[in-house]
Amino acid sequence: TGNESFRDIEFEDDFLRLFISSNDYKIDQAFLKIQNFLNLRIDHNYFFHNVTFDFTQNPAYRFVTLLPHRRKDGSATILFELAKWDPDIVPLEHLKQIMFMIYIQELRNPVTQASGFNIIYDFEDAGFRYIKYGTPKNLFLLHHVSFVSIFFSLGQVLREMHKQ
Repeated sequence: TGNESFRDIEFEDDFLRLFISSNDYKIDQAFLKIQNFLNLRIDHNYFFHNVTFDFTQNPAYRFVTLLPHRRKDGSATILFELAKWDPDIVPLEHLKQIMFMIYIQELRNPVTQASGFNIIYDFEDAGFRYIKYGTPKNLFLLHHVSFVSIFFSLGQVLREMHKQ
């Protein structure tokens, strides 16, 4: 039984540990978040396609960087420089896929699981040509996909917003 579209997925231990540890080892909550992740796989399956080239060696893809040093609290920092992204060379789908891949890969690191990470959005020298990409859907995906879709349910997000 179960959803046929998920039958071919093999979960690695560190990946499952990510969901379990982020939920204080509450299996029912971790299971809901794994389901959110699997639904993300259905809705945005291009995130999960292999990148067929080494994007770290291509200058056109140097718009996102995992900074080499962690902060004092142990968290990692990701720098996203919008002006370095050329949408004529790098399609929006590639940008979203690479951002997602970097978030997910970094979240597999146990130190990052415990300490989290920060994202710096650098809009310096970004012109009007980027405005058409700033739709609510795209902004939500670029920033929240690794957090809201995977780690939080909508109810949790709303409760956190009301606490502030």
